[in-house]
Amino acid sequence: AATGAMSLQTILGYAGPGEGEARIEVVEPGKPAVLLHSTKLGGEGKTAEAVDLPLEGLAGRIVALDLVATATTPGGKILFGEPVLRVRDPRVPGRPEAKVVVLVVFTGANPSHLPGYADVPTMPALSSLLEESVVFHKHRAPTTVAAGSMASLLTGFSPSAHKVVDTGARLGDRFPTLGSIARDRRIATSMFTGNPTTFEAFGFDHGWNRFGAFSPVSGTSAPAPLREAMAWLDGLLKKDKDRPLLVVVHARGGHPPWTGTEEDFKDLPPKDYAGNLTGRRGGQILAKERSRHFGRKPMSAEDRVRVEAFAQVALRAEDAQLGQLVELLRQHKVWASTLLVVTSDIAMGGGARVPFGDGEALGEDVLGIPLVIRFPDRRFGGSRVHVPTTSMDVARTVLASMGLDPPDEMEGRDLLEMAAHPDRFGQEPQFAVTGSTYATRWGNWLLSGTPPRSPKFCELLPEQECSEDITAQEPFFASWAWRMTLDHVRSSETSM
Repeated sequence: AATGAMSLQTILGYAGPGEGEARIEVVEPGKPAVLLHSTKLGGEGKTAEAVDLPLEGLAGRIVALDLVATATTPGGKILFGEPVLRVRDPRVPGRPEAKVVVLVVFTGANPSHLPGYADVPTMPALSSLLEESVVFHKHRAPTTVAAGSMASLLTGFSPSAHKVVDTGARLGDRFPTLGSIARDRRIATSMFTGNPTTFEAFGFDHGWNRFGAFSPVSGTSAPAPLREAMAWLDGLLKKDKDRPLLVVVHARGGHPPWTGTEEDFKDLPPKDYAGNLTGRRGGQILAKERSRHFGRKPMSAEDRVRVEAFAQVALRAEDAQLGQLVELLRQHKVWASTLLVVTSDIAMGGGARVPFGDGEALGEDVLGIPLVIRFPDRRFGGSRVHVPTTSMDVARTVLASMGLDPPDEMEGRDLLEMAAHPDRFGQEPQFAVTGSTYATRWGNWLLSGTPPRSPKFCELLPEQECSEDITAQEPFFASWAWRMTLDHVRSSETSM
């Protein structure tokens, strides 16, 4: 995966009688080779040449560089000495340290539900923060299991390591979370969740100074976790503004049940809706639809429009609480040194699915999720990053922002460095697994399968659906994607 800050360095040489030609070619899946550099060596001319080829013209593309010897005199040899890819250092000098970190996860939010990806007038608070935030446009969940995605977000380990790859799995105590790492450094930590997938039963309560869970069927409103987070922050900031704080909120987002006033639900689209979706019973109705439509046609277009309308009402209420939280931090004069992360666990899913499923079949419509980060001192505010990112990157970034060293085995890359120098980061593979099924996205290419069946290698179409299997036509790239996937699984399984 080439980057704008990458160059190929090598020494070309010739040994023996006569002369020959050395060529460096670029090969992409489905395309003929393109000449990048050629030189003649030997004879009466030069016998060696140092090459330093910038690759900015290939930035963001999945390519192979072929070093080819052509037209060599019998007995002569073209030599390629120590070819290496160099990338400029992405580290950011003078990094501002975060005194307060707020990580907000809206369950089941598609990118199109949040400002930064679409015009969302019902979320004015988050919209007002875009000028001081960075929007990451290629963020991807590592699984379609909500708890598994949250486990990766809080530990920095992929599902292949922590094994939360089905809806009944529990996060093991041996994996340190952001809460336990920060707490051990005398940072006050808390987590508030309104999603049962991250309740105590699934292992998410360990490592926090304070943990609060709010059942969606208890009658509490959806924004309750954000309100509790505000109360916790307010109490500690009144006592000691200098103590670092970390709070994680797993909010219901647009997920049912949908609570609101009669005015909130008045005149929801579609007009003259005759379906059976209601606010309180939305979850049960969708579950029944999911069972009824399994392997058959998707739910009706009218029901889908109504679900989107309910979700927007719910997210509007969450956005109002988020705005109050930001105002609280401003009043306590800690907003400048705050790291705010807004993201999702998994997406709601596309039109071919019944929305808000958990542990659904792997697909880009569920794996593609939003990520908006407001760094301390508004660093790189207003910028957009089109480099692939994943949940483990968020965990590493949170620790780095608080001046904490991550565990040696932790995965991920620093998102502040990525925002500072996106051209220095390539199209790294994004691994995802649910159950025994895997889906590795590598730029615009996808390797997917379920052992022991052979994997499928394809190009993603604009609608994020897979094209025909091109494994036979592109064996080199398909085998390379498989090797990366296998290496990732093996290294993850031995990391802890």
